[in-house]
Amino acid sequence: MRLAGTYHPVAYILERMEQFLPGVQEIQAVWKDFEGRIHSEQGVFETIPEASLAAVQVWRQRKAGFEWSSTPGFFSFPRKTNEQLTLDSENRLNVLIIYFDSPVDHLKDILAIHFPENIFLKSLDATFSGLSAKEKLILSNILSSILNAEYSRVLKERELLTDIEKIQHNQLNKVQVLKSHLKQSEELYTSALARLMDDITVSYEDELSKPIHFNKEVVTKLAKERLPLAEIEAVLKRAIYAKFNLNPSKKHIELVSDDLIVNAPDIREFADTRNARNSKHHDLLDRYEQAAENLKIKGKKINGKNLAAFLNPPVTPPAITDAVKKNEKKISFLFKEFPDRWPLVRRGIRPLQMIDEGVSDNLATGT
Repeated sequence: MRLAGTYHPVAYILERMEQFLPGVQEIQAVWKDFEGRIHSEQGVFETIPEASLAAVQVWRQRKAGFEWSSTPGFFSFPRKTNEQLTLDSENRLNVLIIYFDSPVDHLKDILAIHFPENIFLKSLDATFSGLSAKEKLILSNILSSILNAEYSRVLKERELLTDIEKIQHNQLNKVQVLKSHLKQSEELYTSALARLMDDITVSYEDELSKPIHFNKEVVTKLAKERLPLAEIEAVLKRAIYAKFNLNPSKKHIELVSDDLIVNAPDIREFADTRNARNSKHHDLLDRYEQAAENLKIKGKKINGKNLAAFLNPPVTPPAITDAVKKNEKKISFLFKEFPDRWPLVRRGIRPLQMIDEGVSDNLATGT
């Protein structure tokens, strides 16, 4: 089923004229579509001779709401006459022309309905076989009102469909923006995770005296799991030892995604133990943030010097820089995992700001 709002109003009325006025056999029409092309009931005109186009425009400039005429030719100039209508000439005006205000160029769209010459609204005993002027006025008023109402309804439905289309387009754009932001967040998280995994594997390289390598698929698999720090280390530890013990002759340890077992019971147990140790990084950032909040309450500037003095117990500014540098990778990972935590120190403490902005390869020595 095609909705009315997908038509031009005249095209819609033409398709349904049989429902409005059963028995009418001939209809003429001319209108301009929303792309600016001229149509008739026979189809669209790709090219129109200049004289014919001028004639069409004259018809479309008429001010009447409707009129009765003999057979009109919309591609010929309308005839002008000052003759007094006689009974016979009145009978020959058997075409009702209805004009609609075009939404395209504010001229007229035109519909011409041809009535048989012997149509009548009188009783069968009447001697006059055609429509009288009064009857034509009544008929034209009724039909004009009905068809203009349909014309307006189609335009309103078109406007509604256009609004719905705009809303859907805006929603699609929002979805695309959110997808883009999500992709960027995933890339940042994955990058931070890869750096953290490098940090973890270094300690096992020293212990096992073998270099440890892992590919992108390993990072991606762990990133999808969104595991806490302790569980990430537990998963890597299990995979590293398994690969080391099963391949003692190899000079290096090569981890692939299939080596990672995420839901093993011993991993959870190890993670619970590690959580106690890794909570110190949370605690460190929480302490800094609490001191920064106290500075804010007292109206003092949040910087390394003031923060060091407001910590409990107080420390020196270089001590803050040193602590941040030693835990840089895990702090970076925590910043990605908790983007809304510790907002004051992220902005006010230079070493933490650089980590948050991803500029942390060479931390400044001052705070």
